Amino acid sequence: MKKILIVFVVLSAVAGALFIRRYLTYCGSDWVRTEFAALADAKASGAFDRGWLPPILPDGSTKIVEMNDVESNNGEGNFNFPPESMSAYIETMRANYGSLVTTNKTRIKIQLMTDNTRWTVDVDSQTGRGKYSVGPKR
Repeated sequence: MKKILIVFVVLSAVAGALFIRRYLTYCGSDWVRTEFAALADAKASGAFDRGWLPPILPDGSTKIVEMNDVESNNGEGNFNFPPESMSAYIETMRANYGSLVTTNKTRIKIQLMTDNTRWTVDVDSQTGRGKYSVGPKR
């Protein structure tokens, strides 16, 4: 019984520390979170024009989430996409943005620079899930 109590206390402390860290990260700065059901919604809202989403996302992207720290000009987000759109997406990124694309089986990492912005987009061509980060060029 004493061992179970110790394990419970330790797990509770770890969970509490992770919650506090997450709370301070998002509440201690000017983070803005926006969600879009589909790619058309993100385009219609002007999200791409604001520069908080990568210059393009794969055709058919859904469940698009952007989280941005307006103070530091950094951001991150995620999205889902139909895996069959991956080839055209990679070719467009290479042709239009000179993106560096690296692959590791089904994981694909795309890096590009636009104006004074650095983008990293990670996609999984098997699961149809992607995530990205954005920040100033350094």
